[in-house]
Amino acid sequence: MSGALRVLLSFVGYRDPHPQGSEDSGPVLSLLETRKFDRVVLFCTGSEYLERARSVQEIVAADDPGVQFSFVNFELSSPVDYEEIYTALRGAAAKVLEGMAHRRPEVSVLLDPGTPQMQTAWFLLVRSGELEATLLQGVPPRFAAGIYKVKEVRLDAGVLPEVRAAAPGSTPAVAGAGAPPGAGPAAEAGRPAPARDPAGGGVPAARESAAREPAAAGESAAPGDSPTGEGNGRGAWLNTGGVQIVGHARSLRTVLESAVRVAQYDVSVLVRGETGTGKGLVARLIHAHSARVHSAFLPLN
Repeated sequence: MSGALRVLLSFVGYRDPHPQGSEDSGPVLSLLETRKFDRVVLFCTGSEYLERARSVQEIVAADDPGVQFSFVNFELSSPVDYEEIYTALRGAAAKVLEGMAHRRPEVSVLLDPGTPQMQTAWFLLVRSGELEATLLQGVPPRFAAGIYKVKEVRLDAGVLPEVRAAAPGSTPAVAGAGAPPGAGPAAEAGRPAPARDPAGGGVPAARESAAREPAAAGESAAPGDSPTGEGNGRGAWLNTGGVQIVGHARSLRTVLESAVRVAQYDVSVLVRGETGTGKGLVARLIHAHSARVHSAFLPLN
């Protein structure tokens, strides 16, 4: 035992403590049934959610009376206003943790409850370093072979982009304020703007070159199709990087997005299709985006 105080921060959502009409545990209860915490701080966006938070406390106390609960009144003008949520959450979290600093708290944040904007605010606070915490994502039983699981969002894997908190008093760069017309915010911020197509088009040259690369490697576009997807309504060419899958059809994009999404869960995946349609490539794509990416991929025919 390290002696550190294990602290959970989380919003309370409409599925806490149970989804309506169900006896299944909601996001907060499911986590507390799986992991132990000494202190649980629940952020409540109104009286209804305060009652939900108290219900969570009563259920947990019946099995583990030693867990301490705190409730934070988190009134918002809008539950979907990114700026309002981020600013209020940053101040509230700092105030809550200030009184625990002497206990060397090990802070975890549950991302699941709340609106997408609230989840984004948690992510930005932790990713930018303003809040030192571990981000937790619950995996519902239906996506994990019937057993609730907890996944830690890995911020040290080099996959997710860095986020830097704005310096106090700083002002975002505005295109056109001291930069040539059309240079964009990158040039105004002191970074070179992406080179444009010398033919005068609006697509950055680097992106245009990358879009044409598959054709140069022997991939042929359908008659009348633009590699950038402009003018045909089909979207840009897609190249997944590690696993070479190239295409522009909407149905293909749907398949690739589904493959990346399902890769986040520890479940068996059945990929169906006729011979030669690329089932093996989709399987490799799922492996490349899964937690087993550093393990061997063994194809069986």
